[in-house]
Amino acid sequence: DARADPALRMTLVRMRGNVLFRRERILEAVPYYECALSMSESAGNAQAEAIAQNNLGSAWRRLGEPQLALGALDRALTLQTQRSGLLYANTMMN
Repeated sequence: DARADPALRMTLVRMRGNVLFRRERILEAVPYYECALSMSESAGNAQAEAIAQNNLGSAWRRLGEPQLALGALDRALTLQTQRSGLLYANTMMN
């Protein structure tokens, strides 16, 4: 049950954003990515936080907001580098 499992709830929120993104409803996906980011920060889940930042960066890029995209992608890279090292982070951002 998603109500009892914060990690599952966070994943479902992020996945809802992904569905909207893939349907080209990018602006509608942003609040879901922001919610997933907030949930991951509250949970102290750096991996989920990096994924949410990466998703936000992709959304902002598609929406023509390069500064917001760059900020989110930079935070995603920083989080992933701290977590797994530079090699994995470079692969993630490729």
